[in-house]
Amino acid sequence: MDRRGFLKELGLVGGSGVLLAMFPWLQSCSDEARREVAGEKARLAIVGTGSRGQYHIQNLLNTPEAEIVALCDIYPPHLAEAAALCPGAKCYSDFDELLKDTNVQGLVIAVPLSSHAPLSIAGLRAGKHVFCEKAMAYTVDDCKQMYDVWKETGQVLYIGQQRLFDKKYIRAVELINSGEIGQIVALRNFWFRNNDWRRPVPSPEFERLINSRTRGILICNPNNPTGYLYTRREMERIRDLVRKYDLFLFSDEVYREFIYTGSPYVSACHLEGIEQNVVLIDSVSKRYSECGIRIGALITKNRELRNAVMKFCQARLSPPLIGQIVAEASIDAPRSYSMEVYEEYIERRKCLIDGLNRIPGVYSPIPMGAFYTVARLPVEDSDDFCAWCLREFSYEGQTVMLAPASGFYSDPAYGRNEVRIAYVLKKEELERALVVLQKALEAYNSREK
Repeated sequence: MDRRGFLKELGLVGGSGVLLAMFPWLQSCSDEARREVAGEKARLAIVGTGSRGQYHIQNLLNTPEAEIVALCDIYPPHLAEAAALCPGAKCYSDFDELLKDTNVQGLVIAVPLSSHAPLSIAGLRAGKHVFCEKAMAYTVDDCKQMYDVWKETGQVLYIGQQRLFDKKYIRAVELINSGEIGQIVALRNFWFRNNDWRRPVPSPEFERLINSRTRGILICNPNNPTGYLYTRREMERIRDLVRKYDLFLFSDEVYREFIYTGSPYVSACHLEGIEQNVVLIDSVSKRYSECGIRIGALITKNRELRNAVMKFCQARLSPPLIGQIVAEASIDAPRSYSMEVYEEYIERRKCLIDGLNRIPGVYSPIPMGAFYTVARLPVEDSDDFCAWCLREFSYEGQTVMLAPASGFYSDPAYGRNEVRIAYVLKKEELERALVVLQKALEAYNSREK
């Protein structure tokens, strides 16, 4: 590829000439270089139209050198959202069909990590240039294969850089380059895993907790209270521990109908090699918002365990008659009902998370599933703050009731400034609650101590 073609493809990545000129490795895409390709556009397809894909769309829509001509996603709601942003783009649900589109020059790969390598490689071999989101690939071998195919095809392969488009990062670089903050003598980096401050799960320390008394591992996936969704790698790590120590895996999956990332859901029942060790827990009341209807299920292929459970059930338990009637009716509900509820939770999640992160000092990661989040507040003791809200605070006759997150941690050092919030209210009520919460934080932190 000649210089002109290369610049045309690479120059779009930054979103603005100012940004491109700020980084030494992008000097070839400075204002002068951009003038060389003035009036030309790189015709791009966005592959993966979730939050990250839509983030790229917003940047590219403000880039004169880029034109989004196609969108591709297997998840219709995300594809519809992206199509609303790019009304002229052709939509695909089949990646192979997208590759046949001769109007597409380059691909922006914004899919889950496990698909980075196969989609990038297929795109390069189809004669498309590729911008792939970080991290590059799932394994080192995948990275090597991507590199080999890039050399083989001669196409452009560009890997996204951490925080490249972050406004705070860009502003920091501007301050450094201008000399406004003086000489930089040291840097300290903090890694926020999946936009979250919590520890990796499972950590190496997790295995060290297993001893002769351990009989099983219990997980909630998607998680209550965090909304976290276990990745395939994490589930496989848990599987390996279960197999290594001959444990049971109890997997509470009552929120599996509410996953918002477009990532493939990995159930404990999908794990090969531990079929006799898996116990899946499900519930009607959670899925259909029927609080108090105590109807659930315990599912296992282990006949011995199932027989033991049935003995206790027949001796001690009697499911409520009205609960059984309601549960049967719920299960027969059409698929359209579930989709309506799902889409409503997506809107509520966006409303709550966006609103929380607009409050000064408040931070909430984006929940990947369920209908909860754990938010960090600008307070020292969330237990005290929550109690104060109920006992002493009122704004226009209203207050907020939050659940202190400290009770969800085994280590008392964690969760002291965090709260759990459920976005089960209507958007209008959530918006009002956010106003009251901000007023409560202002009043709490300004009171005399």
